[in-house]
Amino acid sequence: MTRHWALLTERKVEFSDFEPSWKKAKLSDGGWVHLIGRLKKTPGIRVTCEATCRGVAQAVLWILGAGAQWRLLPDRLGHWNSVFKCFAS
Repeated sequence: MTRHWALLTERKVEFSDFEPSWKKAKLSDGGWVHLIGRLKKTPGIRVTCEATCRGVAQAVLWILGAGAQWRLLPDRLGHWNSVFKCFAS
């Protein structure tokens, strides 16, 4: 058992080495066009900058797909608190 454990711990493994494909998924252009159209028609939702809105949508999709806490949102998708505040408002 010790020998096998040594083989497993020999190399430091990063979480990103095992990132599932759904975490790398991007919101398609067609999906974005459909989503932004629906958001603009929804009362109470204000879309000021489409690029920012798309980034927030991508981050929210990551959270939903991962089933993760907001604080685990990768930096490449934005700061978790900024994304959360935008989503919650």
